[in-house]
Amino acid sequence: MDFIDLDGNYQAAVLAGANADLDGDDLPEDEAFWGSIGLTVIQLECPIPFTEAIGLKSKNYGIPILLNAAPAIPFPDSWWDWVDILVVNELEAETLSKKKIDDFEDARRSMEILLDRCQNTVITLGEKGLLIGEGSQMKHIPAHTVSTVSTLGAGDAFVGVMATELCQGADLEKSAQIANYAAAASVTRSGAQTSYLTLEILLEHPVLGESFQQWHQMS
Repeated sequence: MDFIDLDGNYQAAVLAGANADLDGDDLPEDEAFWGSIGLTVIQLECPIPFTEAIGLKSKNYGIPILLNAAPAIPFPDSWWDWVDILVVNELEAETLSKKKIDDFEDARRSMEILLDRCQNTVITLGEKGLLIGEGSQMKHIPAHTVSTVSTLGAGDAFVGVMATELCQGADLEKSAQIANYAAAASVTRSGAQTSYLTLEILLEHPVLGESFQQWHQMS
């Protein structure tokens, strides 16, 4: 269930339902299935043993793994042995780094801690944009200014577009740049899936379209 406040920000209450019964035995064994996967995206709404089984199975098949550590709950330290890309928001970064984020410098210090565990990390910072960390390098990407209708689903829009771009061969920074546009566009519309735009629609977006076209042509 989702709750929207007067500023368009949302809070979610999760009713796990069937997800709570998932375990490693539910994973398909078909080698053709695993061979067709370009990137495994996992998050933390399913039981930890089930999610771990997906990660280990993916590692066995040489599939890169993106962890969107949402919601912010503990998971085994052993995961850092096989997580290739980490994507978190401010709250999730605080939980994992145990570093309170009150300003941009706090976010950089949190990133330094997380990069010791995962060499490819993205922290989304809402209206402050996002931080990309690769090895010892960090880069700040500013947010796009839009009128917010609802932030519901913005994080999923970001991760979904980023994963798609990575699968199509884009590097971490370019994938995050495109995902940043997609997430900004999503908050200008209500709903979750109903707020997601195709590349073609994004290129014609009344607020972001011109900027995105210019960036897309230069990248």
